Amino acid sequence: MPVCMQGLLRVNRFNPYEGWVASEGVGADILVSGRTAMNRALEGDVVAVELLPEDQCAPAAASASPNSPSSHAS
Repeated sequence: MPVCMQGLLRVNRFNPYEGWVASEGVGADILVSGRTAMNRALEGDVVAVELLPEDQCAPAAASASPNSPSSHAS
């Protein structure tokens, strides 16, 4: 069963195909990487994010949010 979280999308100002969703349920920002994953969402939209299994996530050090040192790929 997929785990979904809802939160506010913040888009990377240097890379419009990368953003973070702030979610209190996870305790860290959730990385959203790629145009397909972002769908049509824009900066400031409230979005729902389906969390991927850990084996499909990128390492946190490779894609850390400036506001959260322990981001997870999504």
